[in-house]
Amino acid sequence: MELFSELYGCYYQTVKKILKKARLGISEQEMKTISDKTAFTESSFYILPKLLHGNWNLLTKKEKLYYSKTKKDTPCYLTTLQKMFIKSLLNDRKIKLFLTDNQIQEIKEQLHDIEPLFSADDFHYFDQFKGGDPYEDTLYIKHFRIIHKAICEHKCLNILYKNNITMQLYLPKYLEYSAKDDKFRLYAIRLGKKESNHQVILNLALIKEVQQSNHCIQELFSKDSFRWEKVTFFIFNERNALERCTLQFSSYKKQIRYLEDKNCYECTMYYDKTDEKEIVIRLLSFGPLIQIIAPDNFVGIIKKRVLKQHRLLTL
Repeated sequence: MELFSELYGCYYQTVKKILKKARLGISEQEMKTISDKTAFTESSFYILPKLLHGNWNLLTKKEKLYYSKTKKDTPCYLTTLQKMFIKSLLNDRKIKLFLTDNQIQEIKEQLHDIEPLFSADDFHYFDQFKGGDPYEDTLYIKHFRIIHKAICEHKCLNILYKNNITMQLYLPKYLEYSAKDDKFRLYAIRLGKKESNHQVILNLALIKEVQQSNHCIQELFSKDSFRWEKVTFFIFNERNALERCTLQFSSYKKQIRYLEDKNCYECTMYYDKTDEKEIVIRLLSFGPLIQIIAPDNFVGIIKKRVLKQHRLLTL
């Protein structure tokens, strides 16, 4: 059973955009362009004939342009299943990071007669560390919202972190959630003198104070400007290893290609140096289903860990 109805998929969105544009007049070529961008390349062969000559009867032609017969935006109604899913999200501990109490209450009132699709008790996290972030703490929520807003607006922040005595200036780039640790981390550029700017990773729970800054910088830092380590390994086509591996490392940027001559997949994954120990442990958990091939220093780390484990088992 699909969670979100196909009714509101890419075809629906394509027709919706075409009708909106057609209020002021739209050409056949413009309709094809919208279809190619919103749906699939071949979708225009199905959608346009229905709009132009079929029985949908949504457009009228005047000279060389087509005009919409609808006067208002096409509404998007939620299915019962979608409402059940949203009702479940309202019970998530992290929901207050994104919605205010008034917004949550308003949605609950609108969904008062809807049963949740699932509850937190339906899930058992067998490999998640205890002691996650305090998502319901008022100060934590305040810090999260200030940081999130600064990221969206590309603004700098003054942050007092952990054992620091004074605030320091940061340019926040993005937030990352770790399902394994149940924590949020902030990737940012700590700003000092130009030659001393460098990337840092801050645990949100360890931030003691956050203030908006009026500081402006000319240089723009993108997410790709961070210096990442990378590891390349083979994933052998056995025991559903590819799906398991991509799920395990879903939060990491990666490139995967199939090697037909070896009947395996080659994966290059990018990570922060501070996560290296965790990456090693996770890769080792796959045993003979993967093979590390680069870089040499990472291969050396894996060999050292395997030899150590062998010695412990043979004592």
